[in-house]
Parts: sequence; C-alpha cells; structure tokens
Amino acid sequence: MKLVVSGDSWTASQSETKRGWRVALRKANGHYEEEEEYPRWPDLLAEMLGMELINLGRISRGNEYIYNSIVDKLCKEKKNVGLAIVMWSEHSRWDFSGSNIRPHKDIHSGIRTLHIDPTIGTMVFKGWKSEEMREAASQVVNTLLDKNMVSTEHNYQKSHRWYHAFQNHCEANDIPYLQCSAFGSSQFNDPPHKIVKMLLDHPIFHDMNKKTFYGWPLYHDIGGFTISDKLDDVDPMRIKMRVSEDDMHPNKEGHAHIAELLYDQIERRV
Repeated sequence: MKLVVSGDSWTASQSETKRGWRVALRKANGHYEEEEEYPRWPDLLAEMLGMELINLGRISRGNEYIYNSIVDKLCKEKKNVGLAIVMWSEHSRWDFSGSNIRPHKDIHSGIRTLHIDPTIGTMVFKGWKSEEMREAASQVVNTLLDKNMVSTEHNYQKSHRWYHAFQNHCEANDIPYLQCSAFGSSQFNDPPHKIVKMLLDHPIFHDMNKKTFYGWPLYHDIGGFTISDKLDDVDPMRIKMRVSEDDMHPNKEGHAHIAELLYDQIERRV
C-alpha cells in the first residue's frame, strides 16, 4: 500500500528541497553549497509504516496546490492508497497555474505562488523567474489590495474550505487520512476577536473531523497548534530542531521528531 503526502517545503523531498536552495543560493551569492543529506519526515514515516511513499510536497507551495495535487493523485491511485497525509501551509499563499507545463511533468508543474497578506501589505514571489512576470503579477495584486478585494478573512476561509474538501473526499472514498498544518498564523494580531468570531461562526469550522486533524483548531487563541508549535514544545530556543536561526525549517532532528509525532497520531486516530 502507498503513503501519499503533500505539502510545502516542510514536506518536500531532499531532491526537491535542494533544487529550490540551488536557485536561491545562486541568486544570493553565485555559488552552491551542498546541504546535509538526511531523510525527511515522509521518508521516515513511510519506513515506519511499511508503505511505499508518494511525496507530492513542493517548496513554497500554497494550500490550493496542496489540495489539488493530493486529490488528483488519490483519484488516480484509488485502491492502492493505505494512508493520505496533508501538511498544510500558511493561508496567505496564493497559487497560480502557468502555461509552461513541461512534457512528461504532472499538471501542477507550472504552478507559481504569491504571498498575499493584506495585514502587512507585502508579497513574496515564489517560482516567478521572469522579472516581467513578477512586475505584471505585482500590478494585479497591488490593484486587489488597493481596492480592498483581498482580505485576511477570505484567506482563512479559502484554506478551511480546502481542509473540509480534503476531509470529505477521503471519507467518501474510504481513504484513511490525517491532516495537520506545518506553521502559520497560530495567533491573531489584527484584531483577534474579528478573526476568531469569523472562524467560529463559519459552518465548516464545526463540521471538521477533529479526530483526523492533528492540532485542530490550529490557532492558539481557541486551543489549537501547528507542527511548528510541537517542535517548540521540545526545543523552545529553536536551536536543536531547526536548520538555523535564520531558517525555521526542521533539520534532521526536527524531521525525525515530526515523523514520531505523526506515527503516534496515526496509531491513535486513523
């Protein structure tokens, strides 16, 4: 049976992560420094479960990509899936499909990601290699922000609908599954009561299966947590389980701890 996972850089394979760092480092200093080789949590978990791994995780991707990629794969594999796991990303990432899908690649290979956060008004472009493309996208996003056509509440609601849709797909097709969130806005700042009220009033919020969502309801203000929070529980200074002070991604020890956490939850919940 197969373990199918999707997520962002917290989930992506070693080879996928290295491709991403190569691009970033070339831009930063013109050369590439080899990073340490070690298995990511999906590799470790698949071995612990005795399953074949299908890892759809890609660096910098948003929740739309994560949902689309894993549901497409689950529809294709169907009876071969022993377990599906999603590790969601932050709400502010918007995924867009490009037209440069390469031959022999999956239909999601042309995805580009924008970070659109109305609370701070900034954007980070992921996968937009052309300056012309970045400028065009920037103009569109700035228009949306200027016209108040993008809101923090909308970003949260979109992600919650993907959580709910993934849950419904798995349950309708009798696929064992587990959801969690890598990191993100686990605390609210602008203003707390407004976001909390929106979440609590939304019908999807109360229809989520708490048993199969590790950390639900995700946000500290209402009793939830993310995987990053669980790393902080055992490494509050962020020096043992993170890549560096400037890079909060899990390191070798962090990935091993995540695999143990998820294995324990699978034994309890799935």
